[in-house]
Amino acid sequence: YESKAFQRAIHIFTRSELVRKNIVQEYGIPLEKVTTVGGGVSIYPFPEQPIPRQTDFPTLLFIGSDFKRKGGEVLLQAFSLVHNQVPSARLRLLTRDAIPDGLPLENVEVLPYIWDREMIYRLYKEADVFVLPSREETWGDVLLEAAAFGLPSIGVEGGVMNEVIKDGETGFLTALDDASALANVMRVVLENADLRRQLGKDARIHVESTFTWDHVVERMALKIESILSRKEQRH
Repeated sequence: YESKAFQRAIHIFTRSELVRKNIVQEYGIPLEKVTTVGGGVSIYPFPEQPIPRQTDFPTLLFIGSDFKRKGGEVLLQAFSLVHNQVPSARLRLLTRDAIPDGLPLENVEVLPYIWDREMIYRLYKEADVFVLPSREETWGDVLLEAAAFGLPSIGVEGGVMNEVIKDGETGFLTALDDASALANVMRVVLENADLRRQLGKDARIHVESTFTWDHVVERMALKIESILSRKEQRH
């Protein structure tokens, strides 16, 4: 059904370049028939410009319903290393799944799984850094949401997060499944309040200037107008 839908479509829009390449390679769709337009942050109204938190207890936030796929155990292993160096740091972890036995949970608050948007927004407001060492993503809605609340994000390189996080500018990217590398990056951000505030400020600017639905619609409209123009010229 997907193949037939793709073949019949005049044009296909994807949120990520990763998915665009997959559709071209796996379904045999011509390259020129698929365009990446990104996705928009789905927060209405857009949060007011956040005021950076002044705190002696910097807080990391993880939101991932699928604990394993989102790299939850890697995060807990990394945070255990960080906590030895930054004992004031805290981790708040929101997931649907049960935490496997044997993982370190010191200074970790495991939150019951909810989907109340106001409560989710409050978690962003009460955090200083968003962390998502996910093993598989086709986009990054939570990364956009975090940026909208002025949070820098730490993700993994080599996948779709390269399209959302500007490494060293709006957050950081680390090696996949590397708890030690993740711990090193988290420590740097947690120990440097000025750095994380600047990263968060730039993340907010980036999402406002690139990843609102108005921007997505504008990119789609330009392509649609181009397609219609070519069709009219042929007729």
